[in-house]
Amino acid sequence: MRPIRFPIRTRSANFREKLTKAGLFEQLFVAFNARLAEQGFITHKGQIIDASFVEVPRQRNSRKENEAIKRGEVPNGWEKDEKRLAHKDLDARWTQKNNQNYYGYKDHVVADLESKTHRACRGDHGQRNTIAKPWIRSRALAIRPPGPTAPYTGANCAQILSRKGITAHICEKGTRGHELTPGQKRANRAKSRKRVRVEHIFGFMTGSMKAMYQRCIGLARNRAGILLANLVYNIARAEQIIRRKLLGRKTPALVDG
Repeated sequence: MRPIRFPIRTRSANFREKLTKAGLFEQLFVAFNARLAEQGFITHKGQIIDASFVEVPRQRNSRKENEAIKRGEVPNGWEKDEKRLAHKDLDARWTQKNNQNYYGYKDHVVADLESKTHRACRGDHGQRNTIAKPWIRSRALAIRPPGPTAPYTGANCAQILSRKGITAHICEKGTRGHELTPGQKRANRAKSRKRVRVEHIFGFMTGSMKAMYQRCIGLARNRAGILLANLVYNIARAEQIIRRKLLGRKTPALVDG
C-alpha cells in the first residue's frame, strides 16, 4: 500500500497550527531579538511606536449579526452551524481612517530608530482605540493624557514629558487662525525625517512581504501570523544591514552562538 503524501502546504499549515496553539511564535520573536540585541543590530539610540492595519477577508453579515459580534456574542443560529463558524471571524473589527474603511487587526510595533528593526510587536483587534492598550501605554512611558482627542499633543502631554525629563519631538499641528510658523514647519520636517523610518518598515512588509493582509480566521491565528511576519521582517532587515553595511564600521555579522 502506498503511503499517503500530504501536500507541502497542508504539512506547513499543520506545523503552523501546532506553533500557534503552543504560543511559540512570540517566544521565537523574543529569542531572535535577543540575538540581534546581543550582536549589536538593535542600537538603543531611540525607539518609534506605531501601528498599522492588517486586513483580513471581509465578512458579509447582517446588521443584527454584526451587533451580536460587537457584544462578544455568537449570532443567533450560528452555534449549531460548525461549517459557518469555521469561516466566520468573530474577533476582527471594522475601523476607519482618513475616510477609508478597514477590516481586520492591527500590528503594533516598537522599532529601533537607527537600525529599523522591531524591538517588540503585538497583534491585536483592529479598533482605533487599541493604541491605548496597556502594552502600548507602557512602551510610550504613559505619556498619553486622558481623553479621546489629541493623544500626544497639548499642554498635558508637555507637562508629563517635562516631569519625566524627556525632550519632546512631537510634530506640531496648525489650526484655523493659528497657522504654523516657518520655524515650526522646519522643526516638523526635521522630526518627520526620523518618524518616517517606521513607515519604511510597514512599506517593506506591505510591498515586498505582502504581510499586511492575512487569510486566517480568529484572533489567535492572526496574532500568530502577525508575530511571524514581524519575525521574518527582522530576519530580512538583519540580512540587509549586513549586506549593505548600513551601520558603517559598527555593522555586526550574525554569527552562530
